[in-house]
Amino acid sequence: MNDIAYEPARYFPFGDSALLVELGNVISPALNQKVVVLAEAVENANIQGVEELVPTYRSLLIRFNPLRVSYEQLVFRIQDIEKTAKTSKKIVLSRKIVIPTVYGGEYGPDLAYVASNHRLTEEEVVKLHSEREYRVYMIGFVAGFPYLGEVADKIATPRLETPRLKVPAGSVSIAEKQSGIYPCEAPGGWRIIGRTPLQLFNPQQQPPAFLKPGDTVVFKPISEKKYKMLKASVKQKIQAGFKEKTMKIFKVLKPGLFTTVQDLGRYGRLKYGVPISGAMDQLSHIAANILVGNDIDAACLEMTLIGAELLALSKIQIAITGGEVSPKIDGVDVPMWQTLNVDEGCTISFGRMKSGCRIYLSVRGGINVPLVLGSRSTYRRGGFGGIDGRQLKAGDVIEAFKISLLENERIIPSELVPQFSNSIKAHVTLGPQAEMFTEEGIETFLSSQYKITLEADRMGYRLEGPQIKHKEKADIISDALLPGAVQVPKDGKPIIIMRDAQTTGGYPKIAVATTSDLCLLGQAKPNDMVEFEKVTIEEARKQFLEHCKLIDTLKRIFE
Repeated sequence: MNDIAYEPARYFPFGDSALLVELGNVISPALNQKVVVLAEAVENANIQGVEELVPTYRSLLIRFNPLRVSYEQLVFRIQDIEKTAKTSKKIVLSRKIVIPTVYGGEYGPDLAYVASNHRLTEEEVVKLHSEREYRVYMIGFVAGFPYLGEVADKIATPRLETPRLKVPAGSVSIAEKQSGIYPCEAPGGWRIIGRTPLQLFNPQQQPPAFLKPGDTVVFKPISEKKYKMLKASVKQKIQAGFKEKTMKIFKVLKPGLFTTVQDLGRYGRLKYGVPISGAMDQLSHIAANILVGNDIDAACLEMTLIGAELLALSKIQIAITGGEVSPKIDGVDVPMWQTLNVDEGCTISFGRMKSGCRIYLSVRGGINVPLVLGSRSTYRRGGFGGIDGRQLKAGDVIEAFKISLLENERIIPSELVPQFSNSIKAHVTLGPQAEMFTEEGIETFLSSQYKITLEADRMGYRLEGPQIKHKEKADIISDALLPGAVQVPKDGKPIIIMRDAQTTGGYPKIAVATTSDLCLLGQAKPNDMVEFEKVTIEEARKQFLEHCKLIDTLKRIFE
């Protein structure tokens, strides 16, 4: 492996609870190896408060708990570790993985284009693609997707101008000098030249991703017959959820616009390309669970804009929080933000959303769906979590864990109930790539109002407003993403990353919203206005502590 000149590591805040350590600015096996070595060293150090590590091409994202370690303390510790890792002669062994691949035809619809674009035969493209070894630089985009490098110059091909809406699972692809494999069906703009029968991501296995950074991949051409034979032998193991002491609580009469099962999220899996997911408005979700005496992480229903209509199949206790709406039981208005008793045979429905965007409905005991990678949250793009990895549909029967009902009803004091409006002020820390923007661009970002467009969902919000100017280029070598990050692509229009977004991205991030204001953003909807206000890392940490203090206050009210 050829070495490169070592650049001093650079440290950037990534919001109030993450640190980005940048080791260089090129795509290089040697640099990527330094990232892998540093990640291993940090993991072995067992630093108090460090919760997750995400290695990428050239950087390491470290997600931490500000209650246990400050940003400054963490930087000091990582600098010491990085100095040791810099001089370490330790050899990290690389696994060599063979990927059987059928090329061309229906399995590789872009193989002919790649061949003609480079004045090669299809056979020559296959030979050039399969005769070299590829390094797994990182996992991202979708769960289990490996970024591989590097493709031979003779077959390096740009992405499609218009991405496909659906790329089949197993598709082997090319984008410029990178190669990749789609682990699941997903939209994508890479050139598809073949397909593998291997299952690159299985949420029921540990680890869930077949490949990891630092692995070496070799593609082995196979026939269509061999592909079908191998495909038939690949069977995903489905584990049943814990079913003891459960009861049927709802039959879905109408599913609403977009209703899913969510808890507080799926942590510790970003390095596999698995987003955090979980409730968009975490505070409302937590309050709903406190009102029925659940653990704050219990699974609830999250409804977007239009609520579901549910038939109660048992005598239950529920609570409804979130955006202001008019809930009804058998057509009679009932209050939000308090415990509600519902008899078997009653129908729960919702009126028009008056403010906010999302409603949370908790049930005493918590909704029971299988745990997948430590969470019950639905991740629709990955097709797992919740109810079969999808939104609710009419006819679904929902179960909950069976425990005794509360003797006393609970009510959240009105002064603690959040208020939502169609104008949101989001506090942000600048960075981690704020230096890529002009002073005028940063001033525009911090002094303008932006409208949330119709392109707004659980993955993110595209904003419309004054253009934010970059200094030069408007892209970066892809690195890690977290909810709350504000990306600015070439058109200068910001994108707020939300809870189901991909875990890596190639646009510079001008700022990151604070944890508490991410809850407010979770209640935003198309045509709402957003403005951004800069805070320091210390101010963001104070906001984080106040957010945690509010949650503790809600808990203590009913102790």
